[in-house]
Amino acid sequence: MPADRVRASFTTLARLLETTIAERDRIASLAERYLAAFRGGGTIFFAGNGGSAADAQHMAADLVG
Repeated sequence: MPADRVRASFTTLARLLETTIAERDRIASLAERYLAAFRGGGTIFFAGNGGSAADAQHMAADLVG
């Protein structure tokens, strides 16, 4: 039933948001490390194989775009 699928999707989204909020300090710390690397002239590499390679490409494009 479509309503059940929508409810399940919202439940999954709510759990993801809860996890993100719980990990906000770690996420912010990682973002600060990325900024420090860039500001210091460093490079950030993303790697993957198969579908993960596409994810890596997407992350790199999001970071520089």
